[in-house]
Amino acid sequence: MLQRTMLLIILVFVLVGCNRSLDIQPNGDGTATITVGLTESEINTVITTALNNSENPLLRDPSVDLQVGQIVVSGEHDRRDGSGRVAGTFTLQVSVTNGAIQAQITSVDVEGWDASDERIQEFNDRIATALSGLALQNNANATLDRITINDDMLEIAIIVQTQRNNN
Repeated sequence: MLQRTMLLIILVFVLVGCNRSLDIQPNGDGTATITVGLTESEINTVITTALNNSENPLLRDPSVDLQVGQIVVSGEHDRRDGSGRVAGTFTLQVSVTNGAIQAQITSVDVEGWDASDERIQEFNDRIATALSGLALQNNANATLDRITINDDMLEIAIIVQTQRNNN
């Protein structure tokens, strides 16, 4: 039992890193729920990376504002005609569906930008992949449970097996 407990503790540190907020609650069924808290700064890094990995980023120099249930991202958009940059924002909702992170842009306010479904889906997929990577770190014994967003933290709840099933 001590060995499994130590393995779980090591797993948690590998899973989320030592500097993130986390809470561990045993569920009584051989699993535990680990809640990982990501700050606005950490989410800003995820969003910036996703945008920078785009061939033509929607926004440059993004700034994230966590709000209850959503993420508002502000930044600058390069005009297609090359005449400079304009301010813009988009709102993103993130959830867990069937154990997978789903990200969805729900509104875009950028002058002169064509919000094609394909372009939005590509960005949504990048954000979902980045957040999943932070949450799970490719651990087969972990399942995403839920995401909660409040004014200063995005929390990802992960269910982890703590006991072996001998059946």
